[in-house]
Amino acid sequence: MGHPGHELRVFRWLEQTRPLVLVLTDGSGSVNQARIASTSRIVKMVSASPALVFGVFTDREIYSAILHRSESLLIQLLEQIASTLEHHNIGFVAGDALEGYNPTHDLCRYLINAAIACVARRTGRVIQNFDFLLAGTPDQCSPQLAGSAVRFALDDAALERKLQAAEQYSELKNEVEAALKSVGKDGFRYECLRPVQQPEAFDPPEVPPFYEVHGERRVHEGTYSHVIRYREHLRPLAEFLWRHSLTA
Repeated sequence: MGHPGHELRVFRWLEQTRPLVLVLTDGSGSVNQARIASTSRIVKMVSASPALVFGVFTDREIYSAILHRSESLLIQLLEQIASTLEHHNIGFVAGDALEGYNPTHDLCRYLINAAIACVARRTGRVIQNFDFLLAGTPDQCSPQLAGSAVRFALDDAALERKLQAAEQYSELKNEVEAALKSVGKDGFRYECLRPVQQPEAFDPPEVPPFYEVHGERRVHEGTYSHVIRYREHLRPLAEFLWRHSLTA
């Protein structure tokens, strides 16, 4: 996952599979207040396990790496993820979807795809590759993917556990309230893991993506000094990571 808190979107899947959990950042955002401890609590609650890559960067550090196209740092991170998948004999990965909503989410997806390709090239082992949405309705899935998606319909007890976990995540209080207001409690009764069919595809659904427009506002407000852009920053990194996965 790109940020701590994303596990709430697939809480039932975590309960059922108890996976190894990787998180790129500590979720500190622009206010520099980490929330990785809350995700640690949820991971422990569902008897899942944190990996070595677990909140290793602040948000500002990962944004700086993107802005400066820090290839050596991201290759190191890619190799850590690939080594984790290989060492633990992982056969199924689910992570952030490529949505153009947040640059860290999209970078996470590029890293996942490249890490899985690394393992396949080095070992010949195929890892199933799935994503989940972080913006919009959690169970959204196109008709062409519906037949091969992994879906969960939560009963009342499972939904209540999921909602309680979300409501107890104090650092995401505003986001949780906004999501519940937008889609209602039943909007989170369903979870959908979608198969990633084109791991070599780098374009988000819309170009320029949402994060560019939002970034421009944040720069205007004085929160950030630079805008992360898809064509200038993210796509070159995505292409670099993918080439590395096929050759290194």
